[in-house]
Amino acid sequence: MSSLPLPAVTLRSMTEAEFGPWRDIAIDQHGAQVSRATGKSLAAAVEESRVLLSKVLPEGLQTDGMRLFAITDGEARIGWLWLGASPSDPAAGFVFDIMIDADARGRGYGRATMLAAEQLFRSQGKTRVALTVAGGNDTARGLYESLGYLPTSTSMAKNLEG
Repeated sequence: MSSLPLPAVTLRSMTEAEFGPWRDIAIDQHGAQVSRATGKSLAAAVEESRVLLSKVLPEGLQTDGMRLFAITDGEARIGWLWLGASPSDPAAGFVFDIMIDADARGRGYGRATMLAAEQLFRSQGKTRVALTVAGGNDTARGLYESLGYLPTSTSMAKNLEG
């Protein structure tokens, strides 16, 4: 880990105008991860992601228990963050998604954002933070492990087609 100071990030509530573009990016990225991890066609995985997101965020930005943020450095938006309550642990907050823009990666924004999310959860009385990492996302896994996150379970699958 670099000894350079972390950038100062701000978590600004996502606007309605930002929600649609974020949703489209989130669906495409999640679909691509599902396709890589499962061998499903990209089209099928994207559609599955679209259905899942509509179930998890049925009221968009107004969905109870969910908070969506633009991650900013000064005036510049450098990514997106989606937080909420853990689906399985009332004491935990859950990081549903973190996206750092490609041109901002590798500069400490992911680490600074995760620390800001942890602080937000602490202020809400949460005692744990949970998240899911897609198989093959070694960069994210490395970041989370360097911040003290430990695996709690591992899901594995084997594609029997082809």
